[in-house]
Amino acid sequence: DLDAGCGAGGGDAFGDVDEARDAGSASADVQPTEPSGAHRILVVEDDPRVLVSTTEALSELGYLPLPCPDPALAAGMMAANPDIALIVTDVVMPGLTGPELVAQLHDAHPDVGVLFVTGYAGEVEDKAFGGHAVLRKPFTMGRLTHAVEAALAQARVSAAAE
Repeated sequence: DLDAGCGAGGGDAFGDVDEARDAGSASADVQPTEPSGAHRILVVEDDPRVLVSTTEALSELGYLPLPCPDPALAAGMMAANPDIALIVTDVVMPGLTGPELVAQLHDAHPDVGVLFVTGYAGEVEDKAFGGHAVLRKPFTMGRLTHAVEAALAQARVSAAAE
């Protein structure tokens, strides 16, 4: 299993990815969904290790990730990159939470998909996430692909309905 998320010591988000890849274990993580193309994805994450690991994983899967280390920078990055199809954001960050960030960006970017990522172990209350997908840490590469594709599909359905 190629786990992503904060481990017991606050380790890398994808601490086991390189080890599994080096061992030639391509089948260690069955991907139920294939990436649908080279979509531009804004990755908002305040933990530098998790940001690097997540952007590397998305790149390896064929996406075009754009790292954003501070939610305060996200609006400017969205404006400078109109091809962003999806925002993958941590939930708990200093200054601005993921849901607050998405609420701020929604009016200017209503067709952009959203995927929240959280390490919170309790029950996730759907109302707090506005109906957007939530991916729990730790996660596998297959679960990441599935969650990204589901969020992209949800954004396409929402855009078509408007």
